[in-house]
Amino acid sequence: MLYLTPALQLQMTRQPDLLRRIWRCLNEIDPTALLGEGRVYGGGLHKLGSKELAKVSLAGITDVVPTLTVSTAEQLSLFKREVA
Repeated sequence: MLYLTPALQLQMTRQPDLLRRIWRCLNEIDPTALLGEGRVYGGGLHKLGSKELAKVSLAGITDVVPTLTVSTAEQLSLFKREVA
């Protein structure tokens, strides 16, 4: 589960279709990139936490939200950390 930062949430209130466009962008990430960064638990459950997601290239998200400039180091700040 991802939680938006206030900055990204504000963008979504200004552009109601932004959530759907971000969702599409996230769905276009190569599955092997996701599996390569995540963790695997017993029984084959794959988990990708916010720290692992920060390592996956989200370069396409700047096309969706052009007001954001996202580097690999900064993309983690787009989403709040997981709630345990």
